Amino acid sequence: MISEIIIFSHPESDYLSFENGKYTFDYNGKKIWYAGNPRYIVETFFDNQYKGFDCKGKTVVDIGAAEGDTLLWFSLNGARNVIAYEMDENRVNIAKFNRDINCLKDTSIYCEKVTKLPIPDDENWVVKIDVEGDEYNILENSKDYVGKYNQVILEYHKGLQHLPTFFKDRGFIVEARPMNDMVGFLLAKK
Repeated sequence: MISEIIIFSHPESDYLSFENGKYTFDYNGKKIWYAGNPRYIVETFFDNQYKGFDCKGKTVVDIGAAEGDTLLWFSLNGARNVIAYEMDENRVNIAKFNRDINCLKDTSIYCEKVTKLPIPDDENWVVKIDVEGDEYNILENSKDYVGKYNQVILEYHKGLQHLPTFFKDRGFIVEARPMNDMVGFLLAKK
């Protein structure tokens, strides 16, 4: 059995373990397995990037699912179901592995580039977007119905631009969390 400790300087976590080629960590009393870049787990679970994003009992559309770190987070935080999209086939395979090894139900992962948001079936849909700059185009292509979502959280990559106004004009309360002049998170809630 391979075992080593990876130390991170995060007050919420003293370590991730590495066992049998996968990272493990405890989350809410459950042992979670993760194959992939540990930076994603640290950012998602220990840096609290999705603070304030309420997915409990909701359908989550996860655009830019990477290696499944956010899919895990949404599922473990009570999402009714998760519909994940990632355009990199290798990352999709890792995300599916991470979903399966943790026995997560009610999740779907698709290998495709998203150009517009799916239209929600009801008021309990929320969306997360992290697509390295293409978030502006996705929102523009979905502007007529993005207001049907209960919440939107996105990582922006080219500055806030018109994003706060875009969401406020559609009835959202907006909270911006810049990391620097170009990159940050925006949470829009109804």
